[in-house]
Amino acid sequence: MELTLESEMPTKDLAIRRLSYSSLLTLHKCPRLFYLERHDFGEREESVHLAYGKAFGTGIQEVMKGSSMQQAWLATFLAWDIGTEEEMDKDKKSLWFALLMVDKFANEYWPMFASQGWKLLSIAGKASDEYGYKLHFLDSFYMIGFIDAILYNELTGEIKVLEIKTTKYNNPSEALYANSWQAIGYGIILDKLAMVLAELDITNHSSYEVLYMVLKSNSMEIELMPFKKTKVQKAIWLKDITLDIDRIASYEKDNHWPKYGESCFNYASYKPCKYFGLCHMSLKGIFLKDVETINETVLAKEAKELERNTISMEVSLSEIINNQIEGA
Repeated sequence: MELTLESEMPTKDLAIRRLSYSSLLTLHKCPRLFYLERHDFGEREESVHLAYGKAFGTGIQEVMKGSSMQQAWLATFLAWDIGTEEEMDKDKKSLWFALLMVDKFANEYWPMFASQGWKLLSIAGKASDEYGYKLHFLDSFYMIGFIDAILYNELTGEIKVLEIKTTKYNNPSEALYANSWQAIGYGIILDKLAMVLAELDITNHSSYEVLYMVLKSNSMEIELMPFKKTKVQKAIWLKDITLDIDRIASYEKDNHWPKYGESCFNYASYKPCKYFGLCHMSLKGIFLKDVETINETVLAKEAKELERNTISMEVSLSEIINNQIEGA
């Protein structure tokens, strides 16, 4: 059998190993699009929809931390990363509407949470808003994610994950969120948190509630949609992720990333895919970079995250499996 020297081994593509909820949604939509987006480190596409959601979420996170209304408004303003005049008048999405809804949350909704004993969980003196985590899997694959907020109830010893969403619909269906596995993975983090925060009287962390806080922009109201998640769902989630990683590894091994033509046109934005007419080209042909150069970009991004302390917790595959076995 012919031996392969380590220097001759193919370079691992770090870009496709850095996963997230949105990137796996793209994988399901079109593997070729997933491959290209994972290697595209250009400017993020701007939109009023994204700016509105980010500004509102940032503002209410500031409220939950106990900041003044002025500080919350300032955080909302700074999070609006496009021109202040940009708006979607039909859906009532603009910087000014975001500021108004942050004020409504502070005066109508957060006092209700506080009266029931809920507060924003603090971990090692740091508020758990935009709580970043990193889950390690086999073959250097890992998942990066951010929890909007983790709430703790001092009266009942419960933990609740808060997911902040925005929609133009006045009557959003539960089907939009009930089976989304974005929030199921948070249970892995809560399992480890329960051990880290042993001083808290957490009554039951094997099951937990995800509360979707849905801002309905047209009616300018906030709807609360709670969903209970169980240890069985966490185990299924882990199996799903493993199968997705197997798919990616298979595409990488064969150097073939299928193109799903039904995804070439985005009906939501009514625009073709940004890579339409280009995706048949090689990676270097599109980005003028090879895998080694792109890996350097990925490692630089990782270094910045560590420097900014945006990743608050890391969990290995062995820890995930042990926690599932102990909770069975």
